[in-house]
Amino acid sequence: MDNVKVGQFIKKQLKEKGITQDNLAERLGISSSAVSQGLSGKNSFDVSNLMVIASILDLDLDVIVNAGKTRETNLERISKLNVDEYLKEDPDLHELKNKDSKDNTLLDYLIVHENMELLRLFLTKRALKLPIKDLRVSALILSNYDMFKDIKSCSIINLSIPNFKKVIQTEALDGDYTYFVDKISRISDKQLFQKLPFLTGDNKTRFQHPIINELIKKDNIEMIEYVLREEKDTTKINSKNFFQHHYHNFFKFAITHHSEKSIHYFYNCLNEVKYEDFLSVLTQTSNIEYVQNFMEKYPEKKSDRYNQSKVISKIEKFNNSSTLLHLIQEDNIDMFNYSLLYSNQEALNLTLEKIPKGNVKFIVLLLKAGAIFQYKDTYSGNTIKLEQITEIIRYLLK
Repeated sequence: MDNVKVGQFIKKQLKEKGITQDNLAERLGISSSAVSQGLSGKNSFDVSNLMVIASILDLDLDVIVNAGKTRETNLERISKLNVDEYLKEDPDLHELKNKDSKDNTLLDYLIVHENMELLRLFLTKRALKLPIKDLRVSALILSNYDMFKDIKSCSIINLSIPNFKKVIQTEALDGDYTYFVDKISRISDKQLFQKLPFLTGDNKTRFQHPIINELIKKDNIEMIEYVLREEKDTTKINSKNFFQHHYHNFFKFAITHHSEKSIHYFYNCLNEVKYEDFLSVLTQTSNIEYVQNFMEKYPEKKSDRYNQSKVISKIEKFNNSSTLLHLIQEDNIDMFNYSLLYSNQEALNLTLEKIPKGNVKFIVLLLKAGAIFQYKDTYSGNTIKLEQITEIIRYLLK
């Protein structure tokens, strides 16, 4: 035990919990000088005092004596060994069946440290038999398939593959499912992808698969193109609308994660691109340069009656009052000022009407941009514009 590191760790924990050295001395029944020497590392606390300190700090004794570091168990240690080193310590592969004091198995640690050599050893020696219900093992084998494809038991049929048909958003995944999706999204072998049963089937299954969001995050455009391959079926009237709806959502997701290749891909897939649909997502990036570059690179476009895209050279202003109010709430004055360039009169007036009290700097910007004070007449239900009052205030601001 390193007395200095242990003392420093206890001292830090005491400070975070607002416990003074005198308080600790009183609870331990020792002098303040003895506590001071223990915290400095000149002397060590005895075991009984360490147990009391662990109780006071609500920490395990192991954490205290290891100065905040979790003690490495024997299973975790051997999980990091190479094949030769491991076989010297456990030639009969018995450790695979054991659990340590943390209730973890050797397999758990192999997965954490991604020791492919030992995993291959256990599969080759049939100490691990497939199919394994652990999705993490399946994910590791698939994402490193070249190392395992010569093992007969490691055929894709024998791997535990999750059914994602009922899961349509990455946010719905947790634990082992998230780990599985993350690993699979790193695969760059199309031939392997073609064999994965959860990526075959109809458009609905593939377009709603949670792996697509992970592929977009990683900007793995080659695999995105493969997974989202369209099946041209002219007999389905709504097929085009189906594709466009999902391309629209994927485009938003790509913008949020700054996935440049994916943005370019989905922009080309979309028949229509209206800034009104995407400005709220763009402004939430809080990066004016990013928004400006986006608008320069990806102009608005609309489809004509022959379903061909036509670029719109002039950007029309629109009602984005909800975006403006969000930026006021975030106190993002730079992005707010930029967003005013794309706000029509209705957006300016509505924002000025709904702006929380006390936001003077935003009110000034709105008035300079041409916003007009207005209120809703309770009797007629009509919106009344207060143009004269607005002009007076605008004049006073000048």
